[in-house]
Amino acid sequence: MCRRSTSQRTVWVSVLLLLAAVLVLAVIGGLHMADGTRSKVRAVIDIVADRAARPEHLPARKLMVCIGSSPSHRAIRDAARRGWLSWIPPGEDLVEYRFFTDHPDVIVKNDQRGSRTNDSSMSLESKRELARQLEEEQDTHKDLVFQRIESGYGNYKKNAFGRRALFQLNWSVTHYQFDYLLKMDDDVFLCLHRLLYELNQRPDRAFFWGRFWCKRGGHRADENFMLFSQDVVKLLSDEAAMKLLPFDEDVTLAWNFGLLAWILQLTIFDDQKRLDAQQGYLTSYMHEPSDNVSHLQDYAQFCDHFIFAHHVSAEVSSAVFKHTIAKSAYDVPQITRPRDGCPKQEQSFTPRLYAEHLPDIFITLGTSAPLRNPPSK
Repeated sequence: MCRRSTSQRTVWVSVLLLLAAVLVLAVIGGLHMADGTRSKVRAVIDIVADRAARPEHLPARKLMVCIGSSPSHRAIRDAARRGWLSWIPPGEDLVEYRFFTDHPDVIVKNDQRGSRTNDSSMSLESKRELARQLEEEQDTHKDLVFQRIESGYGNYKKNAFGRRALFQLNWSVTHYQFDYLLKMDDDVFLCLHRLLYELNQRPDRAFFWGRFWCKRGGHRADENFMLFSQDVVKLLSDEAAMKLLPFDEDVTLAWNFGLLAWILQLTIFDDQKRLDAQQGYLTSYMHEPSDNVSHLQDYAQFCDHFIFAHHVSAEVSSAVFKHTIAKSAYDVPQITRPRDGCPKQEQSFTPRLYAEHLPDIFITLGTSAPLRNPPSK
């Protein structure tokens, strides 16, 4: 890992001090941020991106895809490898991907109740077999990254997703150069060819792409699809920054970023109409069994109308890929902002609702009163 120069560290300190000042003002005054302050934040981040030299010894990619995957989801990973991941252009070094999953040692030793793979119903013998299968899968495909982080979903206020996300970001910036990073789950279908086409026409600085929840007090993107430009990833993966920025490792990256999205002057694409996920499903056929022949035409046209679906089975993922006819060009919609996608009364965020270590403030563009009870999920 390359060492930063003194000037680079000075710029980072400037960013962090400015953000700290903004947060202090937020706590005191309810975060009524002046445009001038937001411009200064953006300007300093731009300087960081300009001065932070990209380590030339690392392989360069346009897009890094980090896929969080349960150890037992071999069928889903195989469907992605044979399916939408095969849309990676061969020989062009445009895309790198990894499935991030539990380390085999963690699987064997972890007895945490509520884990995705290590609940009380799994015998030690079953855990050892799963660990062996993971190691065999890695030997075959060499696209797994093992995390020595506790497993399990936990609950809204206590889980390991924040720590897992930071691990993924840090692993990515220390192994590759990239213009964008996409973080998502494994049970998805991604129109990767269309995404790559659109990225050629999207900002490559201070940019975020996701889909926001329209919930009062919880207006933020979901964890299932989070795409960052490389400068934002560098901010989130910088050790000094994470010591000073408000970040609660016991909750998801998405909830933490919900606060930063309000503070940083980013270009945010709230893709309400094309990210088919639990914020409000846009299709039914992507989430139903694939043996319904009436869906074949829908499968063929999915990537014409959408770009991503969450909670997709391995069977549906394979069927959609089989019937998709990839095009060389697509219509590229204009960027829609979070304030354009949700009713104004639902555009507010209260960091402390689900995170004990984030500021107890109420952020809104309107005049509604602070929300003290967590919104339903």
